[in-house]
Amino acid sequence: MPIDDRDLTASDSFDGGDARAGMRHLDLDALSAWIDDTLDPAERAAVAAHLAACPVCRADRDELRTTVLLLHALPQFAPRRSFQLGPEHAGRRDAGDWFDHLAAFLPALRAATVATAALLVLATLGGIVSNRQAASFAMPTVVATAVAAPAAAMAPAPAMKAPPAVEAF
Repeated sequence: MPIDDRDLTASDSFDGGDARAGMRHLDLDALSAWIDDTLDPAERAAVAAHLAACPVCRADRDELRTTVLLLHALPQFAPRRSFQLGPEHAGRRDAGDWFDHLAAFLPALRAATVATAALLVLATLGGIVSNRQAASFAMPTVVATAVAAPAAAMAPAPAMKAPPAVEAF
């Protein structure tokens, strides 16, 4: 028997009867199934026993039963025409249509892809070659600087001039 998580307290009692704290309530699905008579006999008996003891669930059942009766009393209107689309209006394309359209361009796309890949390889190789050439041209300058640096370190430092004296007043 589906039970709702609401707890019954003394303030929930409608008829002033003995409301027991901690009593669990039926959920609306169980009440709806009881009204529609779709419960099996054991569940129906359990719901009926709970309804006999619980004024809150009886009030929910009565409210739900009233709602169902009001909905059944509403007039049923038939639409003037069918809104279902026929096969002549569907206009659906097969999944292969767009691929067949694109397949006509595949040889050109392949050629463009190969050309782009070749240009990227050439640009990469050109960058590597130009960096190696620049490094080989700079090598003699680096070696000459490395040889001259220790000689400059061994030379005596030029004598520094003393700052001019400041007279105190």
